[in-house]
Amino acid sequence: AILGRSPLEITATIVHEAAHLEPWSRSKRLSSQEYAFKKQSYFLGHVGNAQAKELATLREDTKRLRRDVKQGAAREKSLKVEVARLHQSEQRLTAAVRDQKTRSESLKAQLAQPRQDRDRLGWIEGNLDRLHDTNQLHGAASSGDAESQVRLGLAYRYGGEGVPQDHGQAARLFLHAANQGHPIAQLYMGLSYSWGEGVSQNDWQAARWFRRAAQQDNSHGHLHLGLSYYYGEGVPTDLGEAIRCLRRAAQLGNMTAQEFLGQMRVSLAMSRHLSW
Repeated sequence: AILGRSPLEITATIVHEAAHLEPWSRSKRLSSQEYAFKKQSYFLGHVGNAQAKELATLREDTKRLRRDVKQGAAREKSLKVEVARLHQSEQRLTAAVRDQKTRSESLKAQLAQPRQDRDRLGWIEGNLDRLHDTNQLHGAASSGDAESQVRLGLAYRYGGEGVPQDHGQAARLFLHAANQGHPIAQLYMGLSYSWGEGVSQNDWQAARWFRRAAQQDNSHGHLHLGLSYYYGEGVPTDLGEAIRCLRRAAQLGNMTAQEFLGQMRVSLAMSRHLSW
């Protein structure tokens, strides 16, 4: 189309064509830039969304941590109150245990002389003439009479008018009668071993003789066997077995067992109350 034209016409034609091409080239460039911008905007928007989600998560974590701190502070305050309450309960329980121990020691001291069985034998301290003549007791005891051995053993155990106190001789007499199955002699053999009077102190032997007396339904045998289980002396500590023995002694009219059971009820009730 250029051949045969003058230079001026050719120049005019090129200018005219260039005028038509320039808007297309500019729009093409703008489209490329717009695409790059949109792509960059999309990328930035995606990153921004991820950062926004992360920020929201961090805010939630911060709120949760603040709640945990508040709850922790409240829990700490509650624990301090609980510790103070437990400390007061411990002090009350310690005082109660100390008081109970004092009573128990006093009670155990009283149990060294079971008065009901002594009264049943007609034993009256300082009045041996009301029983039998001591010569007759010696004669009967020497011939193997268990009842006389027990009576004479009691005379030597406690001493009295005309009879010196001799725990060793008392224990020997009790042993002879106990081996014949006399329940009171078995009881006093247990007491002799428990207190180390006339024999070497031995809790296991004491519990053994208490059990033999209890097997014959002797109230003091049940009582002392129950105490052995309660204090773990000569036998394993067993509160259930202790209560069973003490209840049987109480049923047989043993006042000491009844008193001790009453103290146990008070002590157990106090322990349950303080445990709250």
